[in-house]
Amino acid sequence: MSRGALSSVAPPVSPIIVDDRNRYVSGLTAYRDGRPGLWIDTLVSLLEGACAYSLLLAPAIQALEKEWRALASDVRSGSVDHEIISHLTELPVLDATTVAGEFGVSNMGARDALVRLADRGIVVERPLRKGRRGRPARVFEAEELFELLDEPVRLLASRLQSNG
Repeated sequence: MSRGALSSVAPPVSPIIVDDRNRYVSGLTAYRDGRPGLWIDTLVSLLEGACAYSLLLAPAIQALEKEWRALASDVRSGSVDHEIISHLTELPVLDATTVAGEFGVSNMGARDALVRLADRGIVVERPLRKGRRGRPARVFEAEELFELLDEPVRLLASRLQSNG
């Protein structure tokens, strides 16, 4: 989507399949056994579930972005830090080179912004691989976003319902 290949985001079907894998497998088995209508019904139902899940996930992601902005409220408005936060759901794993290229800042400025965001708990630094001169390459990830996306569908729905 960020490269213009898609105009809208497809609903996340994988979490729905994981949540109800027996039904998914039964639908596939029905198709293999020559009952495509049952498979189509199963697929449509899974897609409906994915759409409903999207409606749960969107406000949860918006709340996370709001939390990130609050954590960086003391950082100068218009800084690259805020640009990173605005794009963190699209670019959840970053390094200084990517930030420098995306937002037109120096590698040093990009690194400093990522470190500031890590200090505030917005991103987490992870060693990725050996970089130049044998030092580990530094990447920063939006760990809370990945935790949210990994949260089981029923647990997310329950948590959001209890939070009102």
